[in-house]
Amino acid sequence: MNKFSAAVRVAAALILAAIPLMGCTGEGDEASPVRSLLSEATMAMAVDENGRPVGPTTVFHTDAEGLFCSFKITDAPPGTEIKADWVYVGGEIEEDIGKNSTIETMNAIAEGTCYTYVAKSYLPRLDFEWPRGDYEVVLYVNGEKQVSVPFRIE
Repeated sequence: MNKFSAAVRVAAALILAAIPLMGCTGEGDEASPVRSLLSEATMAMAVDENGRPVGPTTVFHTDAEGLFCSFKITDAPPGTEIKADWVYVGGEIEEDIGKNSTIETMNAIAEGTCYTYVAKSYLPRLDFEWPRGDYEVVLYVNGEKQVSVPFRIE
């Protein structure tokens, strides 16, 4: 398998679940300097109706239907940019796609305070299995790295 087909294998089976920021409430502090607006970043099997993690874990099975990274946004001023990079750190297809390969980037605008999440899922009918290895979700606010949330597929 060459690098391109391995990357297509990973990317083709991934579906963007979105960054659902509509649940954020409250007014952001427009005078706030850039600081860590993100906290409680956690990988989980699912999220509840408020975006909080359900079944927190750092290890997922190759047949997991979804991977969720839940986090809290606090006092985000209007227009705050949130970015999430899903990164394949290394493992069984490392030889094909390389180490530390970004497999997808998600962007959204946030405001106020709320829990939210980013998620990756696949359609079970595709008979897909996640490649084994180490991954991370890297979260940014206004282009500044805030936190990296590692997880593993076994």
